[in-house]
Amino acid sequence: MGAVLLLGLLTACGSANAPEVSTEPNAQAMAAEKVLHIGELWAIDGIDPVNQGTLVKEKALVTEVLCEANEKFELIPGLATEWTHTDDNTWVFTIRQGVKFHDGTAMDAEAVAWSINNALAVNPTLVTSTNISSVSATGDYEVTIATSKPNAELPEYMHLSGFGIIAAGTYDNSGNFVLPIGTGPYKVDTFNNSTGVLTVIKNNDYYGTKPSIDKVVITGMTDPSTRALALESGEIDFTCDVPFNETDRLDALDKIRIEKYVTARTYCINLNCGDLFSDKKVRQAASLAMDRETIANDVLYGCGSVSKSMYTDNMAWDNTEIDGAAFDLEQAKKLMAEAGWSDSDGDGYLDKDGRVFEFTLITYTQRPGLPLIAEALQAQLKELGMKVNVTTMDSSAITEHIKSGKEWGMYLSGSATCMAPSCVYFLENKYYSSNISAYGYSNAEMDSMIDKCKTEFDTAERYEISKQIQALAMDELPVIYVCNYGVAYGFNEKVSNFKFNPTAHDYMWNVDIQIN
Repeated sequence: MGAVLLLGLLTACGSANAPEVSTEPNAQAMAAEKVLHIGELWAIDGIDPVNQGTLVKEKALVTEVLCEANEKFELIPGLATEWTHTDDNTWVFTIRQGVKFHDGTAMDAEAVAWSINNALAVNPTLVTSTNISSVSATGDYEVTIATSKPNAELPEYMHLSGFGIIAAGTYDNSGNFVLPIGTGPYKVDTFNNSTGVLTVIKNNDYYGTKPSIDKVVITGMTDPSTRALALESGEIDFTCDVPFNETDRLDALDKIRIEKYVTARTYCINLNCGDLFSDKKVRQAASLAMDRETIANDVLYGCGSVSKSMYTDNMAWDNTEIDGAAFDLEQAKKLMAEAGWSDSDGDGYLDKDGRVFEFTLITYTQRPGLPLIAEALQAQLKELGMKVNVTTMDSSAITEHIKSGKEWGMYLSGSATCMAPSCVYFLENKYYSSNISAYGYSNAEMDSMIDKCKTEFDTAERYEISKQIQALAMDELPVIYVCNYGVAYGFNEKVSNFKFNPTAHDYMWNVDIQIN
């Protein structure tokens, strides 16, 4: 039985639709070969290291980045051993020596510069977020990155998995993607696009700690119940996010254990501020009507915790003075009345100028907590007089639904708060006006503060500006935070020595994990 521990989609390019690619001929299986089978919560429809970097870097351990992060969300050396800014628009990175790609070619400054430039070309949003204007090799093991305007946290942004360093051989002579050739402890063996199965094998030439597992097979299993059944049957050895109401039953089985952790992710709600939630008092009322304690303890079966804001308190830039978790239904009703909403016909729902306060809450099912929270919010907001219609759809369809102008009021998701260990990256993505126009919210003051934070090179001052942005965001509430995301890992008991990585997005297994 496992202990319960609480600690701090895009398509591939080129030939990703080919049925299978392999780095080398299959060797005869050996009796002593150690194989780990993983049930992945997302469909694996490609292994492009730029657009599917989280899979390739964190879950398959094929690529690595220049700057890594420790459990305190502090930057530590990765493929770069050090970095410094020589002026407000220039960063210089010293590249680790003695590292080779999986194809045997050397990882030097020229290779690193090519890889970063390739990532910027494949995914232009990386240019927008980083402000990078040029990347060049300025020595055998020195890379210089220039920005169009200051970015004080460029090293933090280089932690993004889309910047995983790859060899030019990742593409064929025509520029078509073949498979990711990285520097990590594992390398791609085969990928079958039709079945969504990725197999990686250990890199015997890895410069760091050598992997203990010979082969890892990662299979896409988008339904949480399917993942639980596969774990129970022995089809897989590890998975992420089994149904929360099944965790106790599974943990009681002899050959399975469940471990729970709080991760750098949040259950949050983007509001349609261009419609019913245009009034700040209405947004604040909706937040006050949410009983987060009940959701965390009962609805999520203890898999998570009450969220007071967007960050968790193990992040140095978290504004710990914010408490956005208050539950006060009477104050919520008062705010709705001040906003002009009342139940004029006694049907239990608020109305104003002939319109009932009715909207659609949209979410998706890959993360098992989302439908549970949606159902709970439907009941809790009814007590306030809001009529909530819950709709679930594939996560890939939600953005188009919102952009198309179709009716919606709330979008409930599980958002990673630390894709980069940065005090501003999440805030920029979640609140900067040009990034959230589809949600009907803009705030010039917020934009100005985000710009100032991103260009402040003094760390203490930058964190202070971030805290001010957090306070403004929690007052304005275009986004409501419900609970800190709790992840439920399921293990076959033959798997041991797993070390939780709080910086991982879903999961990241350690190279010295054991399977007996």
